[in-house]
Amino acid sequence: MKPAPQRLDDLAHAHWRVKFLKNLLEVHRSIPKRSGNDWLLQEADYVQRIVQAEREIALKSP
Repeated sequence: MKPAPQRLDDLAHAHWRVKFLKNLLEVHRSIPKRSGNDWLLQEADYVQRIVQAEREIALKSP
């Protein structure tokens, strides 16, 4: 049974968003002022969310 085209589009868009956020995080890591404790906590949260999103996408991929 093939997934509905809408689900495939949603999955592709979710994958795109995760890749975009990973790239955005890399840009923020390269900014020198982003090295305080607050940023480190935020970064850890972003990384955790990205990993979770990647797992969910992998589970839903056909």
